[in-house]
Amino acid sequence: MENAILKESRPGRAHVFHGWRMVAAFWLVSFVNLGFTTYGSGILNTAMAEALGFDARQLGLFFSIFLLMLGLPSPLVGLVIARFGLRAAIATGSIMVVAAATALATVVRSAPAAALAFGLVMGAGVAFSGAIPGQVGVGRWFVRRRALALSIMLSANGVGGLVSAPLLNHAAATGGWRSGWAIIAVLSALVATVAVLVIRDSPDAVGQVPDGPALDVRKAPRVHVSSASFTARQATRTRTFWLLAGASIANCVALSLALSHGVANLRSLGHAPREAALAVSLLSGATLVGKMALGALGDRIEPRRIWMLSSLLTALGLASAPFAASLPGLIAYAGLFGIGFGGALVMQGATLMNDFGVKPFPALISLVLFLQTLVGAIVPLGAGYLYGMFGGYGPVFLGAAAIAALAVPALAFATPPIAPSET
Repeated sequence: MENAILKESRPGRAHVFHGWRMVAAFWLVSFVNLGFTTYGSGILNTAMAEALGFDARQLGLFFSIFLLMLGLPSPLVGLVIARFGLRAAIATGSIMVVAAATALATVVRSAPAAALAFGLVMGAGVAFSGAIPGQVGVGRWFVRRRALALSIMLSANGVGGLVSAPLLNHAAATGGWRSGWAIIAVLSALVATVAVLVIRDSPDAVGQVPDGPALDVRKAPRVHVSSASFTARQATRTRTFWLLAGASIANCVALSLALSHGVANLRSLGHAPREAALAVSLLSGATLVGKMALGALGDRIEPRRIWMLSSLLTALGLASAPFAASLPGLIAYAGLFGIGFGGALVMQGATLMNDFGVKPFPALISLVLFLQTLVGAIVPLGAGYLYGMFGGYGPVFLGAAAIAALAVPALAFATPPIAPSET
């Protein structure tokens, strides 16, 4: 099978491993549908709020609904992938992203309409076309180079944020905030078309094997990769799964606050809109560094150990946010937080797959994202209320940093689970 010719390729192309094309396709989708919507929306939503007279609580509500929809449809996303395949999930999500961005670019003029378009529709669209199908696809196509492939694929979000921040800030400044949403609508339609043409559900579909024929599959992985056949139910009965889920939730609290109120916090410290946009770009770039530098080590060093370091950096970055009134402080906040969260994001998927296997992963990551959503969606709205209560963002960011730091001890106790046959 290793030398089988791709069923959908030309003769003489059997040596080309289709898995890397899959990574490229998922990268493009995440670049727009995740990177532009999560990082760029902070700029566009802030500009929209200023133009239409929305307050901090309404701004937080938009993002709370958005984050809620990133996780609530997760079980449905897993079901669509299982029954209709990865391409169906990507296409469904992209259609929703395009529809929501088009509405924001043309007809949205009230807070309820913004909550519906950005929060409900776009959030659900990102859920269907974002983290779950990409990680499931990479897990099916890679084993010994899983962390590397995940780090490359997940880097798209950081690159998307790096590019979207100055692009959308310029669009909002020159053509109005609606022009920024129009850019997202066009780009999402383009990358979805490319992805649907490339994505295949498994190596068997094109006559190949995981990792490609060039890799000696007889060599054992350098990190723990379970050979046991866990079911989703068996996995959720282990202490390890719930500790990993707890660490993921702690990471999500940090991200939710940084994305929803990070720009507003910097503006409250006296930074101009251009400097706040620079921070978003720096944070995105640092996230990219974390994903690539720390993520690539996950095939050689136990992913949970890298995840612990990443979580500590994330908490330190968040704790520095209230003191980022100067340019060096702004850089420190964006750098620490971005590198930490980037590494944590890659290690989350790699650890779950390595501990429990690829087969139950869609159900497990769906459950984790669902739980993250229930907690993370409260953060933006709660932060808006606490800001008014305390008269500033300092206590809000310091409290969230303490919660984010809880991921470190959780991961320390999350040892590899005992195989079902041994229980």
